[in-house]
Amino acid sequence: MKPMKETSRSSLDTLSGDLAEAVSLADELVTTLPQENVPESGAEIDEEALDQELDTLFRELDREKRVSLQRAPTAVVAAPPRLLVLLPDSRAEAFLHIEVPEGTSLKPEDLRALAENELRNQGVVAGLIEEELSLLIHEALENGIAERCVARQVEPEPGKDGKIQWKIPRKTDKEPILVAVGKILAELEPAEPGRPGTTVTGDTLPAPPGRNPTLIAGKGVRFDPRRRSWIAVAAGRVLVSDNVLMVVPHQDGTFHLEISSDGMAAYLSVTPAQGTGQPVSLESVAAELRSRGVSVFDEEAVRTAIDLAAGGQMITRRIIAAGKPAEPGRDGTVEMLVALPETRRGSLGLVFVHEGERLARLHPPVPGKGGRDVRGREIPPPPVRDAVVSCGDGVEIRDGVLVATKGGHLLRRGDLFEIRDILEYPRDLKATEEPIDFDGHVAVQGSVGDNVRLRARGTIAINGSVGAAEIIAEGDIEIAGGIAGRDRARIVAGGSLHALYAERADIRAGKRILLERAALNASLSAGEGIEIRSEKGAIIGGRTVAGRSVTARTVGTTMGTPTVIRAGIRAEVKEQVREIDGRLIKIRNVLRKIQTGLNELVRDLKVDPDEVKRMAFRELTRRKIGLLHEIKVSLEKRALLLKKIFPAEEPVIEILDKIHAGCTIELRDQVMEVHTPISFARFKLGPSGIEVLPLN
Repeated sequence: MKPMKETSRSSLDTLSGDLAEAVSLADELVTTLPQENVPESGAEIDEEALDQELDTLFRELDREKRVSLQRAPTAVVAAPPRLLVLLPDSRAEAFLHIEVPEGTSLKPEDLRALAENELRNQGVVAGLIEEELSLLIHEALENGIAERCVARQVEPEPGKDGKIQWKIPRKTDKEPILVAVGKILAELEPAEPGRPGTTVTGDTLPAPPGRNPTLIAGKGVRFDPRRRSWIAVAAGRVLVSDNVLMVVPHQDGTFHLEISSDGMAAYLSVTPAQGTGQPVSLESVAAELRSRGVSVFDEEAVRTAIDLAAGGQMITRRIIAAGKPAEPGRDGTVEMLVALPETRRGSLGLVFVHEGERLARLHPPVPGKGGRDVRGREIPPPPVRDAVVSCGDGVEIRDGVLVATKGGHLLRRGDLFEIRDILEYPRDLKATEEPIDFDGHVAVQGSVGDNVRLRARGTIAINGSVGAAEIIAEGDIEIAGGIAGRDRARIVAGGSLHALYAERADIRAGKRILLERAALNASLSAGEGIEIRSEKGAIIGGRTVAGRSVTARTVGTTMGTPTVIRAGIRAEVKEQVREIDGRLIKIRNVLRKIQTGLNELVRDLKVDPDEVKRMAFRELTRRKIGLLHEIKVSLEKRALLLKKIFPAEEPVIEILDKIHAGCTIELRDQVMEVHTPISFARFKLGPSGIEVLPLN
């Protein structure tokens, strides 16, 4: 412990109220500590290292608090009438926002003059839309507030692309195109420049120039830039391949054989003979095939390829031999004898069966047939597998048939069949009922009212709507109606959750959250993904957090409602980190008061070493050591949690229609503020941060 400075004498009776409060808070914290976290009074702790680590964490927490306070918006009283010109960075458009206070008498022409003057002051000198400005003035005088796009840039006109004027025939079916030295093969008609445009601030927008076609002067060809012509510098045959113009000499035809890596196909490529060169013969191709172990091939396909090459056509990877692939068999299958309902994605599909009822029949696998490759080697068929089922509670296999040994709710999850008990309410569930904690599935045929507490070890199905209730299920939760939480609803599903909509509710799911319509000022948290895909699928306000992906049609509003969409973070881990941080803040406050008390006791003990003061000093020291040890354990746990906060999967946010300005996109630890609306976009992490990609 650091040495204490000697101070003046003070009485035990004058110990401050902070000491008493510190002792009380320390008692509360110490009693909540696990016994293994409370060391003996004589345990050795590196107090200086813990103090330094604690101070660093507290400075970071204080800095975050100051940054949060600095970002708090302050109210600004606008002087009427108020005109605000909004210019995006591109200067492609100019928006004018007008507020006319109630009771202000203003003529349209006066307000127009003010608007035009404000636009000029802000540099808007081009592209004014007279009709939009008139409508804006009318709406502002009519409604007191209005905003419109009143100027738009003049788009540049792209230039005209260049053309190639051929001076020779492009194609002939009978004879190759032969040219002499000096022959003009083609002429270039050059591209033309475009007409530039103008931004709303008068800046020039360059026009995309016309593009000249690509034609590379290859072997035997020279491009004359003065005459803009391609001229033959050698005698021979004209060929154009991959935008390369060539004059090649006469040469013999060649061929190339390729056998696929799996031996299931042989390909033939043929280069035509040039001039008086000899073409490829069928005999030479057949001899090469036999030398490579291919005795059976399509002779007609080889003959056709050779004939086309003789006519000057380049033949590339034409298949001339094919093996017979093995025919796969059929794995064993499970034929359901109980009709499972066709349900929406994420719904439960409750099915009730009786004792002795046949549930499914197991069909054996059917083996496949072997094949052969182009070299005649046998190819075995892929193996087949038996049907795999697992019988849970209430299900057994009798002569290849799954049979229910008791009545109840049939539940199939993958290969597992089981029958579980279910608690069914044939009416609305209201707060007058006792809290429900059921070890199985729960089905409510009506709605769930305010202040209801419902918990189930299995799934929960609600045929109506949900109010400000607390509903917790270890499995899935299916709500046919919506959730109107009024900031007091808490819905937690260990699996997935499906509902019509959610408003002012705290909703969490271990897997997925699927809403049919909208999430309004709600807190959504899912371990895997969140989807709102319908035509009215919107997320407005609140905070939406998913471990892997978020898909919505519309996010935010035209009024700029703050809306946060986050993917790529485990919300449950982040919540644990937040709880640890809150605990550390409390410990810091208690330690400060304990230290104040210890300082006062040290001063008193130097003057009057009373036994009561010694006992108080030892007790406060023991509690301080215990809290320092808890800080060390909490910091170690916090560091481990931070390593797990980001899932391994690549996070993605998909916007099926539009995300409005005022929204925030977060992918892992990257943040993007949306300042202008973005349509049909996919947000993903790239090398430099969040990337906005077009929606496929």
